[in-house]
Amino acid sequence: MGVKDQVRPELKEIFRQVENPPEYGLVKRSWLLIKTLQRFVSINKIIGTFQDHFNHVYEEAIEVDFKTLSLSQQMEYYHHLEQQLLKRWHAPIINDYLCMLFFGLLKKLTGAWITQDASSDTLQNDLLCGEGGLDSTEPTKCLMRIAKEIDQGDEKTRSRFLATDPEQIWKQMEAGEGSFQIYKQFTYFLDQFGFRCVNELKLEEQDLHEDPSFIVGSVQSYIRTKSYHIEDMEKREREIRANAEKKAKSLLKVWQKPIYLWVLSQARKAVKNRENLRFARTKVFGISRHLFRGMGVNLCKLGHLASPKDIFYLTVEELIAFVEGRALLSNFKQLVSIRKQEFTEYHNTPEPPERFTTQGAATASCSYGAVLAEADLLRSKYQSDDPNVFFGTPCCPGIVEGVVRVVKSLDDAKGLDGEILVTARTDSGWVPLYPSCSGLIIGRGSLGNSK
Repeated sequence: MGVKDQVRPELKEIFRQVENPPEYGLVKRSWLLIKTLQRFVSINKIIGTFQDHFNHVYEEAIEVDFKTLSLSQQMEYYHHLEQQLLKRWHAPIINDYLCMLFFGLLKKLTGAWITQDASSDTLQNDLLCGEGGLDSTEPTKCLMRIAKEIDQGDEKTRSRFLATDPEQIWKQMEAGEGSFQIYKQFTYFLDQFGFRCVNELKLEEQDLHEDPSFIVGSVQSYIRTKSYHIEDMEKREREIRANAEKKAKSLLKVWQKPIYLWVLSQARKAVKNRENLRFARTKVFGISRHLFRGMGVNLCKLGHLASPKDIFYLTVEELIAFVEGRALLSNFKQLVSIRKQEFTEYHNTPEPPERFTTQGAATASCSYGAVLAEADLLRSKYQSDDPNVFFGTPCCPGIVEGVVRVVKSLDDAKGLDGEILVTARTDSGWVPLYPSCSGLIIGRGSLGNSK
């Protein structure tokens, strides 16, 4: 008996449609085109409604002390967040689709219509910079304002601030030593942006509430490098943008200009919306991080975990089943021990290629790094026989020369003072480090990782 004969009768119609691609493809494409146009026309309303609802749910959540709730109440709140946010996450998905559409279209038009200029490869990025109104940039700007006030304030306070270890500074401020005004600004930052951290989409990471020394160290670096002039930074971005616009207009034909500029305006709006909606995602992860840590505390009290942090070695489904009384096992300590051992092995194993193919069971192939390396689909594109030659994707024009600092963990970035920062990957949690470095090289990522 064939596979199609074993499926439920209602699925046979789907197989029939797939086996007739011309008719099915035309209907599908027409439907997608209509839905895309509808969403494009109403995207501002879609995003506005989403953000109003999100802010309401978020403002309620940040007032909850999850460690005071019972395990059942914590799980109930998780389901509440899932219903109110995750299942209403349409706006970010729709906007990401529009962002890819217009960003790709802008790239295509730039390559097709602006080919006379040697810098056309960076022109598209220059046209998109300096948009303003990005929620994700406000945390760094807030720290820059603190740095400026300390650097231009009392010299004794400045000297002591620069000469003291970040962790010790925070302890002193908590104890009431030093400037109360500076401490107040730091606590304001934590109230507003304390959910941020490096690797912020990994719930097991500590956020800034648990380790404020990161932001103290960032402010110290800003002071040393004088990297706190927000107005100069914004002016430079506006100049880059204006020069790029002038260059594009001079190279476009008369009939091309209105089309190109319209696509550019839509790409700018979509990119801005994407950054702001991703900032909302970061906030949700911050809430979830505290919620699951609260669950870890309760499971420790019940004797099912040795440490609250061990909860991050369990799956959400395992936690739900435990609370609902349908768990296949309750010996979480032994399960966590096994997963810790596997994670250690994974952590000590060289990373697989970015793109590769496997045969047979994919998970079994992951145990053989040499086999995966041979299956690297990008090896010929990004590797050279010359050890002094590196391949990569440039994100910004210009040449930077300086001392290189390889950063494998945040501890390696302490005291960053204008060096070229080299690391495996970055996310939005790394942004506070950027004003303190003269250049950035990452092993894996895209334009979004280096903004």
